[in-house]
Amino acid sequence: MGSFPSPVLLSVEGGNQKAELTWSQSTVSGLSKFKVYRSTKSISDTATVGLVVDTLWSGRRAFKDSGLTNLTRYYYRIKGVTSAGLESGFSNELSIRPNAPPTPPDSLIAEAGVRMVYLRWTASKSGSVKRYALYRGSTLR
Repeated sequence: MGSFPSPVLLSVEGGNQKAELTWSQSTVSGLSKFKVYRSTKSISDTATVGLVVDTLWSGRRAFKDSGLTNLTRYYYRIKGVTSAGLESGFSNELSIRPNAPPTPPDSLIAEAGVRMVYLRWTASKSGSVKRYALYRGSTLR
């Protein structure tokens, strides 16, 4: 455990070969930077490997990690560092599996029926799509 409160990872969002982390940090006198750790295995409290970046300015609360392999699970933790070189303990751990979003369905056709609407579309060209979600909205007049 470090000599001051650890950062708290709030979220990690995945995308195509990337992840975006957000965190919070209690007010710490002399806080100068953050270190971000990433691994394909859970990161222990005593880990010494997996450092991705160690120069994130203390005013930052987000980091974009890129060059990841889609569908591989990545684990993240963060440490805070003071100007005197003191480190916090590790933050909580969050994980993500980045992935390329599927292509949307094509050629949506709506046909009016009696008190209903029939919808047809061409399937997505992404082979991994298992189901579709339908959202209904209204138009202002």
